[in-house]
This record gives sequence, C-alpha cells and structure tokens, in this order.
Amino acid sequence: MKLSNKIPLILIFPIGAIGLYFMGENTPNVSFEEISSVRNWLWGAVVVYSINFILAWFFKDSFGWNMARMLFSGVIAYISISQLISLGGENFDNIFQIFGAAGSLDQDYAKDFRYIMITWLYLLVMMIISIAVGFEEDSD
Repeated sequence: MKLSNKIPLILIFPIGAIGLYFMGENTPNVSFEEISSVRNWLWGAVVVYSINFILAWFFKDSFGWNMARMLFSGVIAYISISQLISLGGENFDNIFQIFGAAGSLDQDYAKDFRYIMITWLYLLVMMIISIAVGFEEDSD
C-alpha cells in the first residue's frame, strides 16, 4: 500500500477515538468509575497509537524498535481483551441487552455498559492496527 493511502487510514482511528471520548459525556452516569477509567485509557491509547507510528516511521529499519513498539501495543491490546472478557463475564446473562434485546439490566446501566464495551473494543482494534501497520518500502 502506498504511503499516500496509508496516512488517511492511520488518522481515522485517533479522530474516531476523540469522537468516542466525547460520546462518553452523553452516557447517563458519566461519573461512573468504569466510564472515566475507559475514557482515560482511550486518551492513553491515542497517545500510544500516535507515538507508535512516529517510531515506525523514523525507525522503520530497526528490528529492536519495531519489536518494542509492537510489544507495547500488544500489552494494551491484552488489557483490552481482558477487560472485554471481564465485563462480558460479569454481565453474561444480559450481554444481548446491549444489542437491544430484553434483559434485566437498568436502561441507564445498559447504555453505560454498551459505551464501555464499544470503547474497549475500539481500543483493541486501534492496537491491532498499530501492531500490523508499518512503513516498509513500496515494492512498485
């Protein structure tokens, strides 16, 4: 993929994360501890994502730097996966309520739960993209 095609694709995710951050202000319980925690992780992931691509650009020929940036992104991806599993396990009986099905959760908690799950999933996707994309030389 050419660099002119990579740059807009890379910038989509931090812009979307900023939008997702501000969507968190519309959740019913904005002061809920898990919402503030996931919003802080979102800012941290945007910083890691940006630094990752700066390092990938300037040290594209360095094996050590590439492994370090992939490892750091992988740790955040692991945290995202563990949070998704934890939240899904805590609310396993009502997991389909975030998709609009009937359940026993309070509607406000269901909205908070939906936001938290979407945000952790978005963090996971951001970190997978930051691990996968590099700036190798184009072959054509």
